[in-house]
Amino acid sequence: METCHKFDATSIVCQRCLSTQELLMFENEMLRVKAAGGDVALICYDITSLRKINHAYGRPIGDAVLAAVAGYIAETTRGTVYRIEGDLYCAVIHDCTLSRAVILAQQLEQRFAKSWKLGVEGLKTSLFISISLAVVEYDPTLCDGLYQDLFERALEVSRKSKTVTVFDKNTEHMSREHIRLQMDLKSCILEGMEGFDVAFQPIADPRSSTWKGLETLCRWNRPGYGAVSPFTFIKEAEEMGYIHNIGTWILETAVKTCKDLGIDRLDSFFISVNVSALQIIRHDFSEVILDILRRHDYPSEKLLLEITESNEFVIDDDTRGTIDHLREQGVLFALDDFGTGYSGFNSLKSMPVKFLKTERDFIFNIEQDTYLQYFLFILSEVSHSNGMKLIAEGVETKSQLDCVMRNGADLIQGYFFGRPIGKAELKECLHYFYQPSDDMR
Repeated sequence: METCHKFDATSIVCQRCLSTQELLMFENEMLRVKAAGGDVALICYDITSLRKINHAYGRPIGDAVLAAVAGYIAETTRGTVYRIEGDLYCAVIHDCTLSRAVILAQQLEQRFAKSWKLGVEGLKTSLFISISLAVVEYDPTLCDGLYQDLFERALEVSRKSKTVTVFDKNTEHMSREHIRLQMDLKSCILEGMEGFDVAFQPIADPRSSTWKGLETLCRWNRPGYGAVSPFTFIKEAEEMGYIHNIGTWILETAVKTCKDLGIDRLDSFFISVNVSALQIIRHDFSEVILDILRRHDYPSEKLLLEITESNEFVIDDDTRGTIDHLREQGVLFALDDFGTGYSGFNSLKSMPVKFLKTERDFIFNIEQDTYLQYFLFILSEVSHSNGMKLIAEGVETKSQLDCVMRNGADLIQGYFFGRPIGKAELKECLHYFYQPSDDMR
């Protein structure tokens, strides 16, 4: 049976007043550790569900949670728990190695998989508590006043990894570099998309070996560092709330390029642009898209929006309404990375699209893998029976091309038909929309 932790209102009110005093006590403790030497471990934590608990049960229960958790951690680790600020705490454990601290932190983490029984002034309740834990390597060179920032960065890493984090000098270096990356990315986005550019990769008809469309790919050259992988900066932009800025800029740049080169007048041509789930769920997403098309007099039926499903993307009534509104205006949709990850056959019931697109790694070694060949054939059958076309992405060799064609792919994207190119080079390659190059015949 779990212990029922009991508290009274007077002790809780006093506890709120001790935060500043405890921070000073903690800093004095660090000075003593620095002078005495020896092994010392730091386990910092915060209660991530505290706001919900306060809202659901009231502040007295929330404060009781803080006290109960601090008491349990102090007893388990045989250390001293200090309240650094708010709900940020740190346990100082003497004669404890870093590896031993990790074991203790993992034991603490396991405790929070069980419920806690609390009692305040006759009110008893049982609830689950969510916590973030990080083991911080003691740094004798660290000055007073910097521990709070160190602990916050350690817990930020822990919250993202959703497990106990060991925050040592190497992790701290990576954390600092991550913060610098975010600051540079934000600055570049807000200062006219500095360092950003687009490239275009052809999507070809394998039977005529001519280009039919282009996928727009975003590139970022970080000032002072060079090219950053799209997988990195797109994810960061999503987390920071700037993916709409990037997505809008990409679409406008792609549409303007097609108009400048006149390729929007080609029969059956389309420009493909990837959109994030976080863009689609915005209330103004469809209006932003249609406004760009109107301003550049670009035909909506020659715009293909590629959607990659994720755990953030939920097709509810609002999302479906947004997609349907754009489809009514002629905009095309594709389901990217189909057959892998979150994209599956159930998606086709709730989100009608004109194209299915395989994930590029799906094509790797497909010539030797009969299962992948059969699966590609099934995808093509599903596509064609529902009035869709199948785009095989990642085709690099003639043998891969022959294989995907035998199994029903309608369009091809990959190095075999062309690598991503910039606007200047694209201008010199427009004839590929009419006739194939010699090496594609």
